[in-house]
Amino acid sequence: MYSGSAFKPVPTAVDAKLARLRELNIWVSAPCGNNQHTTGISWPACQPDCLASGATKAENDAVHCDRSAKTDILVPAAATSSSTAYIAAASMILLEAIAQRGYDWRSDGPNLP
Repeated sequence: MYSGSAFKPVPTAVDAKLARLRELNIWVSAPCGNNQHTTGISWPACQPDCLASGATKAENDAVHCDRSAKTDILVPAAATSSSTAYIAAASMILLEAIAQRGYDWRSDGPNLP
């Protein structure tokens, strides 16, 4: 949902909801795209308050599939949809480990997802 060559986001009905979730420290992620488009990024990953995940080739960390400057995180995966699943699973495991150890992550920064 980017318009023009500058790739600026187009306002949508979910923008306020995504912003509110971010304020609540709930981070929404979506894959950048993996559908043969070469000049853009998939929706809702393109929206300002949505984390855009992309894929790298595991054997050499080369970025592949559709990409843009808006990509927030890259994960070794065959497709961007897989990268979103992998980062979600890794985040859940990390949250569980933090909870088990009682680590106070808030001291590391106020804006950590």
